[in-house]
Amino acid sequence: NLGVAASATQVWFGQHTASLYTMAEGRSDDLSREEKKFIEDQWKEVSDFVEDREMETVEYFQHVTSKGDKDTIVREGKLRAYSDRSKGSPLSKNKDVKGVFFCTTLYKGDLPDQSPYGEYRVAVPIQHIVRNVKDWALFFERAHHYGKVQYVRMVLVKKSKSKYDWCKHNLQPVDIGGNGVLEWDGDVECVKASKKSDDKYRYTNIYTEVFVVGDVLNLEKCKWGEVYNTGTSRTSPTPGVLKAKYKL
Repeated sequence: NLGVAASATQVWFGQHTASLYTMAEGRSDDLSREEKKFIEDQWKEVSDFVEDREMETVEYFQHVTSKGDKDTIVREGKLRAYSDRSKGSPLSKNKDVKGVFFCTTLYKGDLPDQSPYGEYRVAVPIQHIVRNVKDWALFFERAHHYGKVQYVRMVLVKKSKSKYDWCKHNLQPVDIGGNGVLEWDGDVECVKASKKSDDKYRYTNIYTEVFVVGDVLNLEKCKWGEVYNTGTSRTSPTPGVLKAKYKL
């Protein structure tokens, strides 16, 4: 289950990395060279972390929300894009990059029944968002962990959108066809994500969050369900990637 994960829009990146997120070079919404290098190095660590992990097929992007927001989503027929408000996150540097956060992680092969984000989950078929994988690009944005639970944030943006250039210039490009975290296996109907847990390791669960740039439409065949709201964690996450892999 999603346990005591902090809200994707509220997690704190940590004081000891805050110095990295200083005034950027060039445009005010661009990241500095140091910031970009930090993201690049983090992605190398993430790649190592998931190198031997199992992946599983996923059909839905999951978004959890409150009762009031659910009513708005149903009334408008879309998930409205918003700016990331995570303190110190790369995405928060540019308030014009708006999108919707989703989770791809399953619990024992099914949609989780718990979440810290609210009481109502909408599961949107991935193929209703990504109709032609060649039109989309995938980027790594950041990683943090709570104890021995790793969180990885990806950004999915259509190449025709105006904010694609900002993502390409500031975030870490990732091979959408194979990266060990979230990948399209040559077909929009075959999407794989890292499994939450792996029989080969203990205490190294992983949750993958993906920020889809823009409003999310085509909700006709989405699935609504109630989940138990665990509430957000009172502790701050640790920036970075877990080093140790605990074998059984």
